Parts: sequence; structure tokens; C-alpha cells
Amino acid sequence: HPLPDKSRWHFMRLESTQQSIKVILEAEKKVQARKKFSRTIKVVRAVVRFIRVISIM
Repeated sequence: HPLPDKSRWHFMRLESTQQSIKVILEAEKKVQARKKFSRTIKVVRAVVRFIRVISIM
């Protein structure tokens, strides 16, 4: 039973977002600059907030 278009799009979106976060975190492990890391945390939080807004829709 295939997913409706909207939830399939949502799932793909979620997957690519998780991939992006994984990539960001991997990069941050290599670059231990604290300033850059805190900026990344802000980005990740913003992304999480964005996902919540999408899932409400």
C-alpha cells in the first residue's frame, strides 16, 4: 500500500535532513573550533524546528 504523495515527500525530506545533520556533525568532529560548533548547533536546532513545523502541516 503505497504512501500518499505528501507523506512520501515528507519521509524523503526527513531522510535527507538526517543525512545533512550527519554530515554536519561528522565535519564538526574534525573541526573542533568551539565557535563554529555552537553555530552548527544553532543550525541543527533551526532545522529541527523546521521539521516540527512541516510535520504539523
